[in-house]
Amino acid sequence: MLGGFLSGMLGIGGGVVYVFVLTQAHHYHYGEAQDLGRFVIANSLFVIFFSSLSSTLLFKKEKLFYPKETLTIGVPSICLLFLLTIGIVSQPFFSAKLFNAINLAVLIYILYTSVKRLKQSIQHTKVQQISIKTYIISGVLSGTMAALTGLGGGTILNPILNGRCKLPLTTTRSISLGVIMLSSFAITIFNISVNTKLAYGSYTLGYINFSFCIPLAIGSLLCSPLGVKTGNKLKASQVMMLFSIFILLMIIKKAMTFL
Repeated sequence: MLGGFLSGMLGIGGGVVYVFVLTQAHHYHYGEAQDLGRFVIANSLFVIFFSSLSSTLLFKKEKLFYPKETLTIGVPSICLLFLLTIGIVSQPFFSAKLFNAINLAVLIYILYTSVKRLKQSIQHTKVQQISIKTYIISGVLSGTMAALTGLGGGTILNPILNGRCKLPLTTTRSISLGVIMLSSFAITIFNISVNTKLAYGSYTLGYINFSFCIPLAIGSLLCSPLGVKTGNKLKASQVMMLFSIFILLMIIKKAMTFL
């Protein structure tokens, strides 16, 4: 439920919550298996699809959906997501330690950019004209983030669209969640169809463990619309403050795994 609420409010897909929960669940049931990173990323993106879908439908209902921008960013995001999933995440060298190190580095970067944006405290109100090249680069970075961390890509899209491109926060959240919805759906179809090296139980298709994911997905569907409505009522500075605090807590928890 927390992941779904944060997804709608912040436009990040909720991955920071799902990655944490799924990592703990994997440790408890399967230990430090070789496929930790692949498992967590696949299941996180599965749940993220439902939270982003719920939020995107609400944005569309409120006439705040931007299909052209979403597709322009979404297509390159999907391409990079598939390329890196097959070329890196599926390879033996993508160990649990490497996965955790990448996540920690990304979270630290996200906190830095969030605090920087918070200090600027600028509320953009007009939709700016952004070049196709900028959208494509944004999609490439989003797909890279999603593939290597399972965070969905919104954590990199938000700073780019709102910070660099100066889009309004509501517009940024809508585009970000739309891109996450498309890319997470595409890669989930792939993750369901592949054969795994490890036995993840009877309620499993490919890398997707439904006994883990369905409760998370239900909570996401229920709470994402509430997060959207809450985010629309808050100032940009308030949203960024909440986001920064949450990321700091995740950094502390992730850093403890290396002690």
